[in-house]
Amino acid sequence: MNFVRLALISSFLCICSLKVSASNMFKNFEHCSVPSKECLAEANQKIARSTPYTLPWFNLKLLQIESLISIKEFTAAEKAITAIKIENTPPLFSSYLTIYKAKVLIVSERRSQALKLIEEAKLNLIEINNSFYAPLRSIRIANLLLDLKRYDESLSILLSLERRFKNSKDDHFKLELYGNLGHLYRQTGDHQQSLAAYLSALPYAKALRHNQQIMVIYGHIG
Repeated sequence: MNFVRLALISSFLCICSLKVSASNMFKNFEHCSVPSKECLAEANQKIARSTPYTLPWFNLKLLQIESLISIKEFTAAEKAITAIKIENTPPLFSSYLTIYKAKVLIVSERRSQALKLIEEAKLNLIEINNSFYAPLRSIRIANLLLDLKRYDESLSILLSLERRFKNSKDDHFKLELYGNLGHLYRQTGDHQQSLAAYLSALPYAKALRHNQQIMVIYGHIG
């Protein structure tokens, strides 16, 4: 085992529950099951009472930033990202932070910078996933490949996850899986498969009461 891999594993063990699953991420929240305005409000309250750069703080910051992006508060998301001293964060957290930064850059039409960050984050997540596998993290990798327009690689990951976890009871995972499949098929012009994927995602969005995602899905299937 090389020193880089050992360092990744050692750092990861310190944050072994960070963003591992949707159920773990949201289990201490009363008013949210997925990123939203409600989650943002609760995350902000809990961040104010937490110690910076500790495990609870890392989870809260991810939820805060992801919620800001979800409700399209991109300026506030970029400000929150910039305020974090990334050199003081573990590899998994910094990889997600890089993804969020890339998404903000894409929205602000700084695509060339964003693509470099996406490629960096993809490689980091693959390295981490090789040691500590998590299906939601694989969806993140597929999503990054989609941003890079590497459609075949992205589709291969998503279809493999669909087969492997067809009996999963994780609504958040299923929403992410079928939502990303819908986006991929739509971008590649396969409208029939895209429609089928969005229809598969809809029950999970409803189960999670994710009104914004419900509206987005209806917009795609309408």
